[in-house]
Amino acid sequence: MARNNSSRNANNGNGSDSSAPNGSAPPTTNQDLRAITNPLSQLTTIKLEEDNFLLWKFQVENIILGYGLEEFIYGTCDVPPRLIAGEANPAYVLYQRQDRLLISWLLASISTSYLPQLIGCSSSHQIWTTV
Repeated sequence: MARNNSSRNANNGNGSDSSAPNGSAPPTTNQDLRAITNPLSQLTTIKLEEDNFLLWKFQVENIILGYGLEEFIYGTCDVPPRLIAGEANPAYVLYQRQDRLLISWLLASISTSYLPQLIGCSSSHQIWTTV
């Protein structure tokens, strides 16, 4: 998904232009949300615990690779500028949405005993490198 942002910005999958007027965020379609949220939570069978890091990492990393989101956790994704000519950049908004959904999913796959160590992480890359 991260690699197809340019085509998504031009056409959100339902035949309409996804750009929004006045620099506001393009709308999130049901297709976008289904592509991230439902399958990820259903594919994760274990949570990170004290004794299963390698198994958890193997499972989570393969799911992330399968969805093409590895650039987010590896920190190799180019972050679009927040503003363009003083207006909100729709590409940045989409980047933030994807990263926040990935953060939420990663946190849901981690035992609550480890979550306090992740307070202050503001990106999926920070969470991945901290874990």
